[in-house]
Amino acid sequence: REGWRKLALGAIEHDWFYFQAQPVIAVADGAISYRELFVGIEREGVCYGAGQFMPFVEQFGLGGKLDRYVLERIAGLGSLNDLPIMVNLSDDGLADSSFLLWLKDHLTESRHRGVQLVMEVSEEMAVRHPDALASLFAHCRKLGVKSGIDRFGHYFDQLSNLAALEPD
Repeated sequence: REGWRKLALGAIEHDWFYFQAQPVIAVADGAISYRELFVGIEREGVCYGAGQFMPFVEQFGLGGKLDRYVLERIAGLGSLNDLPIMVNLSDDGLADSSFLLWLKDHLTESRHRGVQLVMEVSEEMAVRHPDALASLFAHCRKLGVKSGIDRFGHYFDQLSNLAALEPD
């Protein structure tokens, strides 16, 4: 576990991450709506997918730090082929009020520089952090930044609360 923590921190500090973008296709017309960003770590010729290191990033409370790193790095990329870039936020980030303040400022600045982002969180995080997410999604709507809830359908008793967040 400690090795994964050191690898994740080293990747943030020394820029060992690589990015891949996967198109998200609209069912209605087959058009590409945006590109979902995936991160991995490449170190000494070995590539590690997010599925390998993210459990340890979350376990050690490094999710907000990784979220910030990713958002700062892609701010320079602009959009991919004039399409928005979708980023999944971590549970740690949503639980950290200082990160959320930074994120709102970052979204505002990114929008002014022409970077099109889509913010996405898991349904579980939406249920766990409804107030933080309501504030974030309201800010996104004000800026014209799309937002969404991923891995949806596990908390049917929370449907009205999730609908109140008004995800895109």
